[in-house]
Amino acid sequence: MYYIKKVELKIMEKEIVKLVNCLSKSKTAYNFIKNIELPEGCIVMENRFSKLESDKSYFFKLSSSAGILVRTPKEVKPSTGFTIVAAHTDSPALKLKPNYLNKDQHYTTLATEVYGGPIISTWLDIPLNLAGRVFVKTSKGIEEVTVDLKEPIFTIPNMPPHLERTINQGYKYNPQIDLNALAPKNFVLEKYLGLEEDSILSHDLFLVPEMDARVVDNEFILSNRIDDLACVFAGLEAFNSSVPTSKINILCCFDNEEVGSRTKQGADSTILGDVLDLIYESFNYSQVDKLNALKDSFMISADNAHAVNPNHPEKFDKLNSAYVNEGLVIKFNANQSYTTDALSAASFIDLCESVKIPHQVLANRSDIRGGSTLGNIALSHVSIPSVDIGLPQLAMHSTMETLGQQDVLDSIKVLKAFYSK
Repeated sequence: MYYIKKVELKIMEKEIVKLVNCLSKSKTAYNFIKNIELPEGCIVMENRFSKLESDKSYFFKLSSSAGILVRTPKEVKPSTGFTIVAAHTDSPALKLKPNYLNKDQHYTTLATEVYGGPIISTWLDIPLNLAGRVFVKTSKGIEEVTVDLKEPIFTIPNMPPHLERTINQGYKYNPQIDLNALAPKNFVLEKYLGLEEDSILSHDLFLVPEMDARVVDNEFILSNRIDDLACVFAGLEAFNSSVPTSKINILCCFDNEEVGSRTKQGADSTILGDVLDLIYESFNYSQVDKLNALKDSFMISADNAHAVNPNHPEKFDKLNSAYVNEGLVIKFNANQSYTTDALSAASFIDLCESVKIPHQVLANRSDIRGGSTLGNIALSHVSIPSVDIGLPQLAMHSTMETLGQQDVLDSIKVLKAFYSK
């Protein structure tokens, strides 16, 4: 267990314990997918696909960092629709460059580039770990190895205020200069992985905070990668504990949302449509059946939302703001950054009320441009009614984000009801 005392386990919900451990182990999207908890008897498809059958679970593994889960009901009729939850496995981080090792007579440093939009200042002067994946050449061919050094042997040192007088006055970090990580002088990655020297052919490696998730009483969870693993976790818990009745349940765990989703494992790929096509073919849908199935479907795009920061309430629209532990957030945007419209919002509100879970609405100040997420991107390939929701959180994209425990429990309950409809 990670930073959870035995006395706390007696009063904490089991789902909170599972989430805290999931966050602590899932240093990157690759580590999450490596350890993903699949339903019993789930059929994993990775290199080759085959037709689906009724009353079974399937996991379509995508590039080791993403995946789509499908669970079919006992009877699949032509035009059976879909209940879909979509979230993303990636988070902002610092990725090692292809040639990353820089040694001189004084120091060894690792060259990085910024992945996504992290709050850069939070990555300096903290213990950093290395995680992700490498590919090595073996006697059997090229092999993929998932990496988690589990050692905080790196750090990125700040300049002291004596030498950089603007460090507390809005200092602008230069990613080429300021974000190289200090490593042990004789650092050799293969040595830490138990591999032969120079055996690594390529890598997707990230510097990540070596700070396990932790709980604050029965109120908050503090961790890296809450955005968006909290939603992925809630979707997975609901998916694994639900039995579909009249529709086909789908959980999309996309990668690369933080950099635009335009990858083969991202929401802006054909993969969701490809999986739906496989379902159509497996159960002999006609073209009319396909169109009716999509009309009888619904997607919940789940990506966390900004909660009001108590130090800066002026940054939020007071009529359309969200607070931690006060309900799931329905996200709106007039320019369609989110998929929510009045009809989909009404459907989700009705779902929340059916299980007695509170909800909140969020719209940005009209003079502040907000973010976007994966819902609209995925639906540019497949037209399905959809709502954008999230768990309210603080310090999004920091190395230490804050989440409400009650919101986690509420999200699992709502998504389980969604999958059980």
